[in-house]
Amino acid sequence: MKISKIERSKLANSGDTYKALLASDADWFVRTADDLRQLRTEDKEGGLAKLSDDVFERFVASCTFANGGIAGGKTAILTTELGLKSIFEIFNRFGADDVLILSWQERDCDPNTHHCTWDFTSFCSDTTCKPIIVAADS
Repeated sequence: MKISKIERSKLANSGDTYKALLASDADWFVRTADDLRQLRTEDKEGGLAKLSDDVFERFVASCTFANGGIAGGKTAILTTELGLKSIFEIFNRFGADDVLILSWQERDCDPNTHHCTWDFTSFCSDTTCKPIIVAADS
């Protein structure tokens, strides 16, 4: 992952633009737990760097990744030590703009049904919670 300043114009603003971002070869947003760890280490000013080691590790452990991006995790873990501005900055690092982030809130990715279900403490991306089916070449 390339650590750089977030360019708001590159952030996905809908499920379709997030799906296109995930399908791209872009390397500026968090796609894995290892990317989260790298971001925390290298971006000393970002929201992740403000978290205690315990809270950071609990947040990483809560996150699930699928289809090249974040599928879900526990927002409530972040609220114990961060304000909204820092939390949104972390979510922007997943490649989503603020409007798309808000649509992810209070939902959890059910691993059995691959659908987002209501959960006050979590977040879920419809785009990555369900498997992306790629048509086979004929």
